[in-house]
This record gives sequence, structure tokens and C-alpha cells, in this order.
Amino acid sequence: MNTLQAVQIYADSGLGCLQNQGPFLEIANTKFDNFQNMGGQLGTTVTFDLPVRFVDQGTLSVVTFEDVSQRKQSLTVGSQYSIPYAFTAEELVFNIDNNDYRDKLVNSSINELGTSVESTIAAVIPPNTYRYYGDPSILNPTGQLISTFGSLINAGAYFKNFGSAKFSYKAVLDDLFAAQIVNSGLSQFVPKRNDELSNSWELGTYGGFEFYSSNLLTTQFAGTIGQDNGTPAGVLTLVSVDPTGTILTFSSSDLSDANAIAANDIIYFLDNIPTFTNLRYLTFTGHKVSSNHVSVVSIAQVGSDGAGTIVATVFPALIFDNTNTNPAANLNTPLVAGMQAQVLNSHRCGLMMSGDPLYVAMPPLPNKDPYPSHVAKDPDTGISLLAAYGNIFPTNQYGFTVQAQSGQTLVPDYSMRLVFPM
Repeated sequence: MNTLQAVQIYADSGLGCLQNQGPFLEIANTKFDNFQNMGGQLGTTVTFDLPVRFVDQGTLSVVTFEDVSQRKQSLTVGSQYSIPYAFTAEELVFNIDNNDYRDKLVNSSINELGTSVESTIAAVIPPNTYRYYGDPSILNPTGQLISTFGSLINAGAYFKNFGSAKFSYKAVLDDLFAAQIVNSGLSQFVPKRNDELSNSWELGTYGGFEFYSSNLLTTQFAGTIGQDNGTPAGVLTLVSVDPTGTILTFSSSDLSDANAIAANDIIYFLDNIPTFTNLRYLTFTGHKVSSNHVSVVSIAQVGSDGAGTIVATVFPALIFDNTNTNPAANLNTPLVAGMQAQVLNSHRCGLMMSGDPLYVAMPPLPNKDPYPSHVAKDPDTGISLLAAYGNIFPTNQYGFTVQAQSGQTLVPDYSMRLVFPM
């Protein structure tokens, strides 16, 4: 009988990393990527200007001199990322270095860290979008599911109807819905376009927009009112609005509920309520009545009291002014007690924008002297990375780390949330 030795080998599989679809770093505005080098910059926040707003008074006689308000928005580098791991000397010698395994570890950590950065950027969409398109819920005034080429055209037209910067039109769709759109187009007799679609299954440029898809979109989990969307329990009745237009008081049938409306929920006003004029936004420039329905985003989680009263702080301020003297005016008719609203149900938050309003900064981290370290921009993920290595003296531990930092913000008036039901 033979006595043979069996040797187990840990073989190289050749498998690549399972990567995600993250376009946000690719399409982001990196004007302030290295704002730490700007003259006079102190601290982790940079403030940038937004266009000044005026209103045409419609007469050659000066009714009143308009106040000039310098509008601004801030970008703060406050997100941090780190993947540390360590080995003993024996593990390095007999398990890692003898198999050229360091590169594989670094590649895996970079892909994980890159996903975290993309998800963090995607998370700026819910708090910075108050207009939306794409929820097919009952009573929803913009109720068209984004699943066909026609729905993309309608979404783009709705976005532009409010007013838009006329360059760099971009949109990020949920990856599964993007596939449905491509599939819907293949049934149409458009040979040249369909050849391109069938070869790539990517939307590319269509209707003046560059379309991207992502599986990392943020999910907005609605509060109780949003979960009751389309039912009598989901209807809010306006009681009052404060003079600033940012605090709305509603009555509801939801009693003593701490999560009646979740932070970043979108509240939209309903059409065709008897005796009330349908609410519409004015165009951002020119202050003319648009076809955009009035919706706002809840700044924080809001509860209801024992009587079902809900007091929500919202953005933007809802202001009616028919004197042609207030550039901030944005409503075609005043808010009146008795108007009704609903809240979007839970959904994934896509994005439509123009003018490059998605700002991202990733200032490089300093070297970790005296340890060997290297700072570079990863060509696959686009993130600025610090990789460092060193021995924790006098222990038998050799530490590795991959780190990054970022700041991100989105200008609300240049953006619209694309709603993809869960």
C-alpha cells in the first residue's frame, strides 16, 4: 500500500473584486477639491456664492429699491474613511509576502473605501432636493414611473420647466430601473440607437441629458404619513404657515406618533381640492407661473401630538408676494388653511441636475512620517488615498491602513430628486 503526501496549496483564483456602480465621483464638480490651498483659507469649510436674485417691477417708475442679498452655500470636509489591518512578522513572511498578496489586500480595501465615499456623496441627495419626479402613488401630481424613454423625456422637461442652468445636464438612475428603460427602448423601431443599447445596456446621452446608473442610491424611509400615502390616513390638512414660510402646521389622523414625518421626507400639495387654487412654483428666474407642483423637504423628523397636529420645518420657504418687490417669492397663490398635502412613500433617491451643482472635495491627507506612506488618486475609483505601513514598536505587529477624507454638498435649486419606489 502506498503512503503518499498531500500538499494543500492556496492558489491564485484570478477573480476580480465585486465592484459597485458609483458614478458620483465621476460627475461631481471638483472645483474646490483642494480648497485648503486657496489664499486665506482657514478651517475645513469653504463658502461659495450663489447667484443673486432680483424681481422685475414692471414699471419705469422705481417702486422700491430692492435689497441685494448675497446668497451662499458651504462645503465642509467632515467625512472620514479608514481601513486598518495588521499582521505578525511570521504572517507577513509565510502567508502574505511569499504569495505577493499585499497588492490584493490593498485593492480590496480601496474598493471598499471607494464604495463608502460614493454612498456618502449619494446621501446628500435627500436633504438637498425638494422638487421630485417619478412616484406613481395615488393622488401624486407627478405620478409617472421612470421606466421608459418617454418617462425620461417627461422628467427632463419637468426639470427644465422650473428653470435650469443650460449646461451639463446629468441624471443618476436606479440601476434596476435603468435596465427597464433600455429594455423598453429595444421594442421601438430605432435601429441605430437599439444597436448601441443592445451592445452596452447603458443609456448614455438622451434628450440632452447624460444618464448614469447606480446601485448605491440612498433609500429614504418615509415616516408614518408617507407609509399611508394614497389612503385617507395619509392626507395632511394645512392649519397655518408662519411668516417666514418655513414652518407648516398640519392636522392629521396620526395621533401621538414620534415619526409622523421622517427627516428628508418630501411633502407635496394636492391639486383639485374644492374652493382652492392649485399651487404651483414660480420659475426661479423671472417669477412666472411654472408647471412645477409645490413640494418641500422636511428638515428634521417630526412627530404628531395627541390631537394629530404636526408642525414641520421645511425647505424652501414658501412665499407669496404679488407686489413684485420680493425676489424670494415662489408661489402663484397664498397658502391657505384647508389646503391638503401628502408625503412620498419610501423610495430610492436618484438625481437630475444641471450646472454642475454637486460639489465634492477630497483634500489629500498628509504622510504619516516616519512610517512609509504614499498619497495618490486611485484611477479606478477617483478618490484621493493615503496608504501607510509600519511596525508598532516593540510589538510583533505590522499595521497597514488606507485612509481618505471628503466633503460634499448639492445646491438644491439646481437639482431634482428622481423617485424610484422600493
